[in-house]
Amino acid sequence: MGGFIIQKYLEIYNAPAAVLMASVAPFGVWAGVFGALKFPWSCVKVNLTLILKYFIPSSERFSQLLLATDVPDEDVELYYQPIGRESIRA
Repeated sequence: MGGFIIQKYLEIYNAPAAVLMASVAPFGVWAGVFGALKFPWSCVKVNLTLILKYFIPSSERFSQLLLATDVPDEDVELYYQPIGRESIRA
């Protein structure tokens, strides 16, 4: 979410530098949106509850949607643990 906020800030204000780590590409997220449609029940739950975490309810789904294929299982668990709810409003 931080990369999105910085991009929106830079549309209005000038800054000497910015660092965007793992930010959404400027051309959008349509590939990810269409990829999420493979999980129709998750799409329904997200739209009914406005809780985006339903797209990644497990470390397996997290790995499938967001990580490279060669990440060791113990690292997947480590990276998945701090995942929290995302801001639907933003």
